[in-house]
Amino acid sequence: MAAALALAVLSAPAVAEDARRVTQIGGVEYVGFDAVCQRHALGGLEKLSGRTTSGHPQEVPVFSPVGFSGGAVALERDDYFRLAGPAGRLVFRVDSRQFFFNDARHWLSFPLRKAEEGGLVISRIDAEALLDVLLRGRGAVAGRKFEGVVIDAGHGGSNRGAVGRNGVAEKTATLATARELKRMLEAAGVSVAMTRASDRYVDLDARGHFANRYKNHLFVSIHYNMGRSTSHGVETYALTPQGAASTGADGKPSRRDQVRYPGNEFGAESLLLADMVQRELCEHHSPEGDRGVKWARFEVLRDTRMPAILVEAGFLSHPVDAALIATEGYRTKVAAAVARGVSKFMGMMGAEPGAPAGAQLAATPPVPGGTMIPNPQPHEIPSAESMTRTPTHATGKTLNR
Repeated sequence: MAAALALAVLSAPAVAEDARRVTQIGGVEYVGFDAVCQRHALGGLEKLSGRTTSGHPQEVPVFSPVGFSGGAVALERDDYFRLAGPAGRLVFRVDSRQFFFNDARHWLSFPLRKAEEGGLVISRIDAEALLDVLLRGRGAVAGRKFEGVVIDAGHGGSNRGAVGRNGVAEKTATLATARELKRMLEAAGVSVAMTRASDRYVDLDARGHFANRYKNHLFVSIHYNMGRSTSHGVETYALTPQGAASTGADGKPSRRDQVRYPGNEFGAESLLLADMVQRELCEHHSPEGDRGVKWARFEVLRDTRMPAILVEAGFLSHPVDAALIATEGYRTKVAAAVARGVSKFMGMMGAEPGAPAGAQLAATPPVPGGTMIPNPQPHEIPSAESMTRTPTHATGKTLNR
């Protein structure tokens, strides 16, 4: 690094207890950011310029160091800064929920803030359930081996899900992607079960109950998205930790945050799985296409007693994304990316902490009763969300697989 760059190191707090002191801000417990940095040997704080070029609302700024001294105390609102440690690099922005871990986008539940005395503080739940897990990796999770995957193709039957203006219905795109993912995983020797293998409706709670019959499995729910015409790209969800706010809550705490669900038992594993899958999905997207790893309390994530993620693999409301989703080639890329992320996670979990992750995947005998939910319900009342986001002219076009 050029000698002209001015580096500042996060100063150690005079008293360790001061760094761990809990502060209430807007009903949220915050702790000293210095304590997190010390715990994970993060230092070399650099203030960054965050130059944008396209004006796209999802654009990742081009970061470059700027001359700077004074450490964290000298940072102002909206300043970007970078830290580095044994686990890699992190970029934060003061008073923002967005951050980057080894160049991949993530979201805090609550904004990183500057305390009245000048130092930085971070919510305790973000420090414990997010940063500690990402920075410790395999060392943050119990020694569990996973040998199979339950694939959940979103929507189905009378619930078309989102429908693009090109007539492609989410339910058909998710099923086509799920079938391809199943083929790829089984070719690698992974046991696979599907919540649905045809165009039929399955209750959300039935999907979770079905998945829970499979021990030592992961749960992957495949979806395609709907939003503003400028929204595009991919995002991967894990279950919101108890005490945290979901990403869609814009950093606002609620009573629901305190509820603990069965899926929270596997929160750390789900986060690491989501991170690995999201990184693979972003390999074939534009710079704005990484919408990040996010938190949500979707029913299929709440009720599954296993690591569980929900993938939103593109926007049917975006002209470019919708055209891609209609093609077999794109859906194959999505399936391949998810398969790579799943394989990397399973390899990591099969290794001892600190050991290289192996690629060998063991097959698991199927559970008696087949690989689909029995006795599917024949009818469904579409949700208010699906009704309002589905154009009246949409046809639910059948895809080529």
